[in-house]
Amino acid sequence: MIVAVYGATGRTGRLVSNRLSDLGVDLRLVGRDERGLRAFARNGRIAGRCFVAPLGDSRQLDVALSRSDLVINCAGPYAETCEPLLAAALRNRVHYMDMSAEGALVKSVYDRWDEPARAAGVFAAPAVGAMGALGEWATDVLVKRLGDRPTKICVTYVQSIEQLLAISPGTIESATSGQFMAPMDTRELRRIALPEPYGEGQAVRVGGVEESTISRKHPGCDVRVYLSVDPGGPFNAPFIRLAAERPVWMSVATGIQRILGRWPLGEVLRGCRAEGVGKGAALLVEVETACGDGQALAFRARDPYEASADIVQLIVGHLVVCDPLPSGAVFASDLINPGYALRWLHEQGKVAVHRQE
Repeated sequence: MIVAVYGATGRTGRLVSNRLSDLGVDLRLVGRDERGLRAFARNGRIAGRCFVAPLGDSRQLDVALSRSDLVINCAGPYAETCEPLLAAALRNRVHYMDMSAEGALVKSVYDRWDEPARAAGVFAAPAVGAMGALGEWATDVLVKRLGDRPTKICVTYVQSIEQLLAISPGTIESATSGQFMAPMDTRELRRIALPEPYGEGQAVRVGGVEESTISRKHPGCDVRVYLSVDPGGPFNAPFIRLAAERPVWMSVATGIQRILGRWPLGEVLRGCRAEGVGKGAALLVEVETACGDGQALAFRARDPYEASADIVQLIVGHLVVCDPLPSGAVFASDLINPGYALRWLHEQGKVAVHRQE
């Protein structure tokens, strides 16, 4: 399988490229900076061809994707990169995948690109990352376990303060693009309880991708997405207050990062993360049925970017031996069995899975 990684020199792109290199696929590194692409390939010892292809240059995009089987978009904000790259993928009959966490963008892929993708005989799979795939897979597993129609599904993303400060510039742009944080309803808070090393705290409602994916799979179900920082810790209450008073708080995150990057504190936090210190990130998925039954799964990962790369590696490894491949705008569960995927991630130590009654 020939796989093109767009945005290969970014944080997510590097992780995905390294995972796919380990998998042994024929890799193409694609982006806008030729020097950066070649330096990454050389220093990372990645055996892959480099292609310079700005999103506005359809000819160069066609060259980069020609004879590829799959393109993985790792360049955010996806509201800007998805459409030109997806259009190029369909022109060249190449399957498309991204790790978008932008709810409105994901909805547009299902609304606008399903029929064109079917006509081209390829799939378009948005939100195939830690934000998107895990929530959808967990929902499928819980609904099957409960054996009844779901009426309410809550997906809560949790960040430690360490991970909040480690958010990449592309993620910040995605969050402030009006796709994720803008739909925040600061009046709707809920209490959550997570396994160690977290605890109890509050979460605020946001506009997550699950409202576009899970709700399509379960029409009529009330699907809500929440965000929390440091539940059980000292930063949870300040986060909730700041979110409630100033919903655009994420817009200052880039400036904070730049300031911290000049301080010793920035180095300390980076060192802590490198040593595995800190709480990382977590996800809580809760499902209720029409009969009043309910179950939940909680996930914990040291780093959500690493977890996204692990998910992509798992899916691509499955696609290599999968025939035929689906077509149209698809879900993460259309690419691999959800139960198997979660079990593999847990057994390999990629994501810790906790069952909660």
